[in-house]
Amino acid sequence: MRTSQFIDRLLQPLERKLDYHAICQCSDETSGNFYDFIPLPQNRLALSMGNLPQTAGSITISGMQAITRGLAVCERNPASLACELNFTHHLLGPTGFCTQWFYAAIDPERNELKYVNAGHNSPFLIQRKGRLLRRLDPTGAALGLSQRSSYRHGLATVESGDILVAPSDAIADALSETEILVLVRGNLNACAAELARILIEQSGAPRCHEDRSVAVVRVICIARQVVLRTSVEEVAPAAA
Repeated sequence: MRTSQFIDRLLQPLERKLDYHAICQCSDETSGNFYDFIPLPQNRLALSMGNLPQTAGSITISGMQAITRGLAVCERNPASLACELNFTHHLLGPTGFCTQWFYAAIDPERNELKYVNAGHNSPFLIQRKGRLLRRLDPTGAALGLSQRSSYRHGLATVESGDILVAPSDAIADALSETEILVLVRGNLNACAAELARILIEQSGAPRCHEDRSVAVVRVICIARQVVLRTSVEEVAPAAA
């Protein structure tokens, strides 16, 4: 799925507490970049994005998205979800085949964001109206490298106005952490689609055979008072 329009139609505007959009600029038909917005029970939303080797092809990307969607609806623990996907990649993928993957589940009713980062470059959670920036650093290896890989999930509190920015490697290489923060601070009232467009444009002209993707999620409102907390939980694969 290349745009968020389909997901937007699934949710009534008055029920939405999140504004989200993503852009993927592909250099050719063999792009390995992918993203997906997944509606979850209890008015939650998940973002799944990553980078497969360009030789993987669109069928493999579609399979990755289908498996992730099926697991995400049933699994509330992102670390367990990563373990399941890692086992599938290792079992079915060719030797050396791996996926850099980031997954975040946002719950505006509980004002929390759970995430797992499997070897992906670090997305940013920009909080408190642009004053704080939190890096969502890797919590495990890229999917498929080893059947025995274990994963942690992180937990962050989100407030109204917080913004999640998840750039691909090419965007992160073109824009520094400081530059991304400055751009977001200068456009705090922009919708997710506009902010994603600004980040893509400010990253400059893409080089040959370079794919660029960025996903943005803005928290419009939360349901109850924020309780500041952070935690990390690790999940290891079951014994063979």
